[in-house]
Amino acid sequence: MNGHTIWLTGIPDSGKETIADRIAKEIREIRNLPVILLDSKIVRKTLSFDLGYSRYDEEKHVLRVANVCYLISANGIINIASVNSPNKRIRSYAKSLIKDFTEVFVKCSEEAIIERQLPGLHSNVDIYNPNRNFEEPYRPNLVLDTEKNTISECTNRLISYLEERGII
Repeated sequence: MNGHTIWLTGIPDSGKETIADRIAKEIREIRNLPVILLDSKIVRKTLSFDLGYSRYDEEKHVLRVANVCYLISANGIINIASVNSPNKRIRSYAKSLIKDFTEVFVKCSEEAIIERQLPGLHSNVDIYNPNRNFEEPYRPNLVLDTEKNTISECTNRLISYLEERGII
């Protein structure tokens, strides 16, 4: 079995984590394949606990995630990374490092994210300004627009993409 990295990128609260969770469940429970999910928030608590949210720290965090993805893929396991990965340079590093790599842009506007929030809750967009820091991917393998499509539609589209390419 070949390892593969499915790299979900997008601004905070765009739906990356939800889609990643659903894809991991599909691969693990329905396809009966081993899969490792690297959710940025969880990885921050373990692998990047020493980092803050400056641009430098964010890049260092994403580099760590990319290196772990490389090791997992190199050992024949599918992994899903759900990380903001805010700039093209850092994503290019991940793509060049990892042989079997699918970049998925989870697209959603900041306005739609703020509109989705429950009253009294604040979005991560308050902490991390995506309009200032996030550079949209250039020619990602797949774009999932969570503003125009439901999470289920986006998940099904990603599953179809992975099936068509023999990844799952």
